[in-house]
Amino acid sequence: MMMNHSLFPWMIAALMGVFVYGLTYHARYQQPAPPSYQFYDTASVTVEIRGSEELHDIYGRYNNIIEGKRQLVKASQLSESRYRLTFEVNSPRPALLYVDDEPQEVFLVPGDTTLHMSLRYVPETFRFDSVTYRGKVANICDYYQDKRQRFGRVSLRAAPHLIATDTFQVYAAKLDSLAARELAFLAEREVFSTLPQWFVSFEKSDILYQKAYLKLSQAYNREVSPELLDQAPLHNAGAVLSYYYYLYIQTYLSQHFPGNPGRPQEQVLQHLAVADTMLRGAPHDVFMTRAIFQQLQRGDSSLARELLDRYEGRFVSQKYARFLRTQVMGEPLPG
Repeated sequence: MMMNHSLFPWMIAALMGVFVYGLTYHARYQQPAPPSYQFYDTASVTVEIRGSEELHDIYGRYNNIIEGKRQLVKASQLSESRYRLTFEVNSPRPALLYVDDEPQEVFLVPGDTTLHMSLRYVPETFRFDSVTYRGKVANICDYYQDKRQRFGRVSLRAAPHLIATDTFQVYAAKLDSLAARELAFLAEREVFSTLPQWFVSFEKSDILYQKAYLKLSQAYNREVSPELLDQAPLHNAGAVLSYYYYLYIQTYLSQHFPGNPGRPQEQVLQHLAVADTMLRGAPHDVFMTRAIFQQLQRGDSSLARELLDRYEGRFVSQKYARFLRTQVMGEPLPG
């Protein structure tokens, strides 16, 4: 049977079309690589205000996980309607932007300069509406915006203020209820949106460890039934980006290994010895870096140097050890 050679060009064109479509589909729908901790990096946000020629007050707040550095960043004006904020960012996590004191939650990633926030100003109400985002993390910012509209100020982040009039049992029940609602909302958005899987893991961990940390910290010096506390895993690789994960570990160690309150250095040595055996991988490196850096912040450089000498060889990723050596010893970063 003879093959019709006139079909060859059409077959080749069809195969090329399938190949190009496959590449396009893969590029469009593949999950981006999870972000990681990066030292001495920045992230910037461009803010555009439509419908207004006035000068607006725009600033942002961000807290680095490792240094615990709380930043207040004022926006610089690029043009009549465009502003830019640049943050020192070493850890991927949320930040709050304020436009004329109206808060908007965004997500910052080290090295990301693509985030663009656009707001429409309504002169009749002196308020903003129609907030939209563009950039690599736009879908995450959309999630935060929808979450705020769903829950308002009734959220886990406002939970510490509830303790003033509640018994611990009532307080714990409120935390459980708030966390369940937020997890249900996350599951709903995971199905109907394109949230990256690494962010879903981060948000789930942040909710659960925030709840566990709030319970544990409020139980200090109180008679609390153990079943009211959360038994959250101390080693959890999926929680590596969660600020509350490290607060929970630190609080757990303080309460379960109190040591001698009159000898804080001995407490630190004991806590890091336990953490060094309990944690692995990135959670180990981040927690140990935070703990050693905290000694510098407290002015105890000799203890920080002792801890670095003891644990430097235990880091899985040497970028953490290099960062600490630069901070503790004043040595320049390697080229």
